[in-house]
Amino acid sequence: MGMAYALGIPRGFKYVRASTVDEALKLLNEYGGDAKVLAGGMSLMPMLKLRMTEVKYLIDILGINDLRYVKVEGNYLRIGALVTHNDIAMNKLINDNAKVLSESAWHIADIQVRNLGTIGGSLAHADPAANYYPALIALDAEVMIRGGIGTERTVKVSELYKGPYTTDLKPNELITEVRIPLSGFRGAFMNSLGGGVVRHSRVLS
Repeated sequence: MGMAYALGIPRGFKYVRASTVDEALKLLNEYGGDAKVLAGGMSLMPMLKLRMTEVKYLIDILGINDLRYVKVEGNYLRIGALVTHNDIAMNKLINDNAKVLSESAWHIADIQVRNLGTIGGSLAHADPAANYYPALIALDAEVMIRGGIGTERTVKVSELYKGPYTTDLKPNELITEVRIPLSGFRGAFMNSLGGGVVRHSRVLS
């Protein structure tokens, strides 16, 4: 693979920045399966550098502030897809209504990753070692997905994950929100460490 691989240089791609959800969806519809979405980039960028994956178009959505919110509406705790791990760990609404999610966020990597990585990006990337899936499945959470202007669907988190790095998302779709019912379940997230390595993760009720 040569020196570029050894230096961690990804293959060439076109970088595009979207400032609204509609703009991002328009780009996804235009580029189809040749594009990937960049949120925090904490999982995608290392894979690109190692050439474990390739992309022709990289659509940066990190500047879409409309996807950064945490609020309670009706019977749901609603979390925008671009809320960072650190904000999830520290947000009072999440800690009060979905404590297991806050605790799972505290155990993600280090402070740099928590400051940049996002909940929507983590779910879309579907790393089998990611913290959020067990917590969100226990909370009976669902995601809001947009695939075109005016097109939206809701999917249970338990049905979103199809396997390592594989989800129910279509190439032209984007996760916009995580929605958690206010069921009263709080739970706790526990990691079991051995030799500096996480051996087991559990969600406890």
